[in-house]
Amino acid sequence: LVLIMNISQHISSLLSRSLLEVNGVCNTILSVSSNIIDNPCDSDARRLPLKKLNSNNDAIECLREVGFILESNCLILPASESISKVQELRDELLANKLSLMYELRDNGTGSKIKNNQQKSNYLQRQFESIKYGSNIRFKEDNFYRKLSSTAEFVLVYEDKSLQRKALTVIPVNDLIDEAKKRCEIDSKLDERHGVLLELLSWFNKRFFSWVNSPKCDVCGGKTVSSSALQATSDELRWGGNRVEGYWCDKCQYQTRFPRYNHPEKLLETRSGRCGEWANCFTLCCRAMGYESRYTLDWTDHVWTEVWSETQSRWLHCDPCENVCDKPLLYESGWGKKLSYIIAFTFDEIVDVTFRYTSQVNEVLERRTHCREEWLRSAIRRLNFNRQCSLSEGRLLELECRYAMELVGMLSNSGVGEGLGGRNSGSQEWRRARGELGSNVTVNDAHYEFKPTSQELSVRCIHIRYNPSLDVYQRLSDGQTDLNGWRSATYRCRGIQHKTERDWEMVYLARIENIDKSLISWKVNTNDTEFTIDCINVRVYSETFSDGVVRWELINNDGRSVSVSSSTSESLITSEFRYCNAVELVAHLSGGQGSVAWQQTQLFRQHLTDKTSFPFELTVKLIPKKR
Repeated sequence: LVLIMNISQHISSLLSRSLLEVNGVCNTILSVSSNIIDNPCDSDARRLPLKKLNSNNDAIECLREVGFILESNCLILPASESISKVQELRDELLANKLSLMYELRDNGTGSKIKNNQQKSNYLQRQFESIKYGSNIRFKEDNFYRKLSSTAEFVLVYEDKSLQRKALTVIPVNDLIDEAKKRCEIDSKLDERHGVLLELLSWFNKRFFSWVNSPKCDVCGGKTVSSSALQATSDELRWGGNRVEGYWCDKCQYQTRFPRYNHPEKLLETRSGRCGEWANCFTLCCRAMGYESRYTLDWTDHVWTEVWSETQSRWLHCDPCENVCDKPLLYESGWGKKLSYIIAFTFDEIVDVTFRYTSQVNEVLERRTHCREEWLRSAIRRLNFNRQCSLSEGRLLELECRYAMELVGMLSNSGVGEGLGGRNSGSQEWRRARGELGSNVTVNDAHYEFKPTSQELSVRCIHIRYNPSLDVYQRLSDGQTDLNGWRSATYRCRGIQHKTERDWEMVYLARIENIDKSLISWKVNTNDTEFTIDCINVRVYSETFSDGVVRWELINNDGRSVSVSSSTSESLITSEFRYCNAVELVAHLSGGQGSVAWQQTQLFRQHLTDKTSFPFELTVKLIPKKR
């Protein structure tokens, strides 16, 4: 709020002069802001020569307020600064500039706009000029080319020989076996959905790897980004039009990182960033018989949507994050400022933006690449060309699905709370893109285990957690499941779910660069006629170097009991008899160096271990005293 107020103050001062006098400076700020937002990792986009601002102090202060620093007659936005501040500046300046249109004189003749209708028409023209730009036709041509080329590209997933090749690397039988185990644990889960979750988990944890910077081809050591390289004929054959160069100081050697765009090649390289991940995963989904969409986010991300036959809806699946059906992750978790999200299949293109947002008006304001009616018309035209050879039955099926999809998007009631920032990619890269999320360190869900009628009848609450499945089982309530490690926590400060690909292990740990963190689970019987009798706790944690994990049980009065960590032994205590609430807390701290965060681990187990539960909490209940 303070940031917005300061920005507004500087903008007001800037626009206190004649708009015609400062129009060029305003357009420069709007242009550089948009360029940074569209290209967050481009260092050139973050550099603005002072001469372009005509030495306007108010304009300079606007940019300094959002993080720009003065350096050699240039204003530079450091990579460590989040682009969310730049977004605030652009939106605020655009809104203020638009409001001044009411005070402009018509056609520059000096005569005022005479009536409300003229004012409205004039304002509409000015609004479209500001929002879409004077080059809207050029922007729409580019937009259409992107729609058209992506629509053609996704046809590759229908290549039966390519699908068969994908099946040779997918452990189909293992996935089915694991899905059956998952379905035994969660009776509400159908096997087809279970296989999808296992495919997603396998792809994320065991098959594909994220590349921040490739290892040196000579020594295997670290490299740093150097320059773009010319693609070879073989790289071009696999869609590697863009090749990044990375320099090794030790070997004085430049390693090539071609950004391959063909899923067949990606089955071999098994590495890349979000584009490569979604590309290859969409092929794997089609190979497994799932109807799948390649889903493109105009703010630089891409993922897959998969049709669920049992639920009759499209499920959001992000292989980079190992996340299924959490569409508000990007807006509420990462903090992305969404604009356009378009989904592509071999027979359909759909604008699915509004499945992924709860801030419709804000998103509409950011949709400046094309006019809305133009976009609807362009998609209809492409779909007509694609669907003209489809059967009447298939056309009717697509029409019914789309109608249900629209209803779902219009009544979007998804929950965005408790969704953390981005996990894939280096921290510096995520920070530069503004995708760490606003709730990186504090994700308090304030979830409380309150006894159900079934648990009151058996006078017991029994919970356990498996990090490989990432699921809580509430055994005392008919094996009711809670998906996601954060979903059942009471407090959560600086914790993440971490997968080690090299060691094939999974656990909870501190977020990078967080010195101290905690996580807790709470049982509360206040609203019942029962209270706590005794507690049985079994938890497992592991530390390295001088990392410290301290466990304790505490009640609302501050009374606490220490809990030891062991896979085989548990703590049984009646210390909290007749208390109405108790909280199990883990405090993580210590460690050495840049990997200190990784030297305190909770519930560490192998990726394939679906049967062990390194966290188990049982609370016996007794009637309250009269």
